[in-house]
Amino acid sequence: MRLHSCLAASLLACTCAQAAPRVTVELLPQAEVAGDGVALGQIAHLRSSELALMRQLVHLPIGRVPRDGQPAFVRRESLARWVQRETGLGEGELAWQGPELVRVNRATRQVRGSELAQAATEALRAWLAQHGWGAQLRVARAPHDLAVPAGEVQFRPRPMGDAALRNRMLVWVEVWCEGAFVRAVPVPLEIEATLLAGSPAAAPASAAPPLERSPAAQAQVLVERGGWATLRSSDGVVSLESKVTVLQDGRAGEHVRVRAPGGGGIVFARVVGPAQLELAP
Repeated sequence: MRLHSCLAASLLACTCAQAAPRVTVELLPQAEVAGDGVALGQIAHLRSSELALMRQLVHLPIGRVPRDGQPAFVRRESLARWVQRETGLGEGELAWQGPELVRVNRATRQVRGSELAQAATEALRAWLAQHGWGAQLRVARAPHDLAVPAGEVQFRPRPMGDAALRNRMLVWVEVWCEGAFVRAVPVPLEIEATLLAGSPAAAPASAAPPLERSPAAQAQVLVERGGWATLRSSDGVVSLESKVTVLQDGRAGEHVRVRAPGGGGIVFARVVGPAQLELAP
């Protein structure tokens, strides 16, 4: 009888030893990462007595986060299967704790709108100089501050090529981070005065021809291509508002093309005020 009890106790001890997890993974409710790639150690606290296994799991890649600032989500059930497949660990060798869902955000930094405006101003001034003009420039509408991924940021104004010279010019500034494109920002600039540049044979400033200005440009532009605007519509007695991307310049009463966030379809909307639209019938 005593021998039977000893054997039973031994078997129970072996079973408990086999069932003991080799590592405990405690997921965090949310995590912030500096780069594109996400490793297990960035979204969880890991505990194990095996140093080599700990190192492997801490640096185990599990996916990537979007560059556009949108959050990513990691489900514990899917992550458990991924870790077992990548490491060869059995289900009983991993103990999972923490929430069922982890929200992962990419670390960001703020780019000031004044920096974008300065890049656009310098680009337009250089373009004017290439055509023999000097100018006094004014930012017509300062761009908003922009959240971009953490890292080295570059501003790359798009070439203006053979654009017609007008009193109001639009310069697109591309924002790049760590060599990857983030987004393009439109910066409207007004040319307050122009002077014919430089050579001794050049005509005096007073002889400079006026800048091209179409009759339609006389009216104030209320929504600008590439900018955001509020689109109002109705569903019965319910009024709806949404943010949309404007695809062309528009003045009061004009119909312009817009696109909803997330790559939605293109619709026409009527301009009713500054950055204000209503759904066209």
